[in-house]
Amino acid sequence: MIRALTLLALLAVPAAAYETAASSCDLQYRLLECGFNGDACPSTCSTSSNGECTLPTADLAKWTADYAASWLTATSVMLECAAITTASSCTGNCAMGTSDAGVATCYATYAKISSLMTADGAPAALVEGYWQNQISDQWFLCSALRTETTCNANTACNWSGSSCGSSTAMTFVRYQNACPSTDYASLVTSASGGTLTLAGMYATVAESDSSITPAEGVSLSGARGIARSALALAASAAALAALA
Repeated sequence: MIRALTLLALLAVPAAAYETAASSCDLQYRLLECGFNGDACPSTCSTSSNGECTLPTADLAKWTADYAASWLTATSVMLECAAITTASSCTGNCAMGTSDAGVATCYATYAKISSLMTADGAPAALVEGYWQNQISDQWFLCSALRTETTCNANTACNWSGSSCGSSTAMTFVRYQNACPSTDYASLVTSASGGTLTLAGMYATVAESDSSITPAEGVSLSGARGIARSALALAASAAALAALA
């Protein structure tokens, strides 16, 4: 999805003011919501050139612009850390993690990246939602688990294909905590056909990291926060598994 953007493409995006916190939370929610529809992409979403159900063009452009701007804010420290090839030198604003290919890599820490992005005005949906999920859960946790057994033994992670990535539960929890007033509880319930709950996802994630709890203002029962239009989510259970 958005992760496929290349650095070259990001550098071509002009600097711009970020979306408001509320708008960013709404865009991220709807991006996830559209993705759950799979082949049943509703009129409120749009089908991309590669067949993915995603945000309408104008809304996706807003989300992509914010993503690109936040990335550019942290590019310098990211490149600085990436240039380090020895663990002994990967210190300070950097720490050793693991790439998606399973290679030990020096990355910028979430603490450093989040401080830069927040100071630049990046909204919480991106910083505490998307980027924390990518950095803390992927680079510094799941990518290092190289077998299906070790990956699935960690409730924050999930094995898919031939690699270990952040679990659906962890993704939802990060996004919900970043946007406490957004009703992810109802999305989880409807998208899974009632087989999963947001409360259950928090409990699952807590098995891996007990420090992760619902942020103040989060409703585990749903039916509150930003009102949502009813989307056709008949194929969403399969989409949940595919996203994990």
